[in-house]
Amino acid sequence: MVGTTGIEPVTPTMSRWCSTAELCAHIRGGAISDVGNRRQEVGLQAGNANAAFAPSGGAFLAAARGFLGGALLVGAVSVLFARAADGAEHLFFHYDSRVWLAPLLVTPLGYAFCAWAAARVFPGSQGSGIPQAIAAREIPRGMARRRLLSVRMCFAKIGLTVVALMCGASVGREGPTVQVGAAIMLQVARLRGLQNERGLILAGSAAGIAAAFNAPLAGVVFAIEEMSRSFEVKTNGIVLTTVIIGGLVSLGLTGNYTYFGTSNAAIQGLGGWGMVVLCGSAGGCWAGCSAG
Repeated sequence: MVGTTGIEPVTPTMSRWCSTAELCAHIRGGAISDVGNRRQEVGLQAGNANAAFAPSGGAFLAAARGFLGGALLVGAVSVLFARAADGAEHLFFHYDSRVWLAPLLVTPLGYAFCAWAAARVFPGSQGSGIPQAIAAREIPRGMARRRLLSVRMCFAKIGLTVVALMCGASVGREGPTVQVGAAIMLQVARLRGLQNERGLILAGSAAGIAAAFNAPLAGVVFAIEEMSRSFEVKTNGIVLTTVIIGGLVSLGLTGNYTYFGTSNAAIQGLGGWGMVVLCGSAGGCWAGCSAG
């Protein structure tokens, strides 16, 4: 079955339904674990926690340029990913309206291809992308983190999502965008020698959401609620700066657009405001009952 990224996970331990703790445990205990670098991770985090890069002259400027370039790249890739996904969806509706039998052939074949590619060509690309990004923040530095947030995984997430949408799959790009943004910032950290990899992973995830949906505040809230579960003072500057840069890139490439569109509906009279109160109260009660 197709999931959030275009392919439902093949291996249960990497499923998008598994908890982050289970995913971390699987990685630590599996073949890709590298717990021997735990001391190195702790040592780096014990340094200057308020900075993403070492403040030392020319090295600082080089690291700052790398950080800025990474944030710009996250914004650009997120916007291009969004456009590719929208184009793939429009293409499906186009040939579906021309040949009504096409989905009966294209959709099953597309599902089968994506499942095969995720299992054989891009192993580990299963899942929505959000649990993988969270796990990458929790596990120590090493091969496990690199495999979860690799350049190869970026191509896999983007490519399989676009192919799935082109075949008519009911998928989304939020999860893949999170993992792609985190992977880009992690690669920049490794190439430029930036510290605080966990903070940069968080920042890349938030910037990806902000740029893809033109919603900077949503990116910050996502970083707090979904990725870190708490507001980390040591990474707040990194997250906010990356989100702002990603948002500016989105504005520059697509303009000040509303992703979910606009509505011409207007409230008329006291009766209309009464319905607003009623709908809001009913929605709040339903959400509270569902959460309980």
